[in-house]
Amino acid sequence: MLNGYRMSVNAFFAIDDFSAETGGTLLVPASHQKAGTPMVDELRELAVSAECPAGSMIVFDSTLWHAAGENTSGRDRLAINHQFTRSYVKQQIDYCRALPSEAILARPARTQQLLGWYTRVVTSLDEFYRPAERRLYRSGQG
Repeated sequence: MLNGYRMSVNAFFAIDDFSAETGGTLLVPASHQKAGTPMVDELRELAVSAECPAGSMIVFDSTLWHAAGENTSGRDRLAINHQFTRSYVKQQIDYCRALPSEAILARPARTQQLLGWYTRVVTSLDEFYRPAERRLYRSGQG
């Protein structure tokens, strides 16, 4: 949490078992409520391994200090990570730059909005000073 305000929640869906052997996610309890950045030694000392069987879900505040454990099993540990954030938090992947514009523009306006089409960050003065109808950032659809 940021000053008691929850910004984001992670939900890991375990496709494979999460265990110490498979590198189950390490969590530092209550670290999301501490000021400052913990030292690496402190993280190692305080971290607990989130262990669960395949098909389980681990849900936690995203600001909780977390990391993948060391996988010594000799096989991959698969999971799906969903992150739920406040509407104004930028996506971790810039889909508008990662996908062809044509692919995004072929989608409904609501999908374009969810992909971040109307809230892109400009990368040059040319993009910043475009006429309103051609800007990469808009107050809504259109």
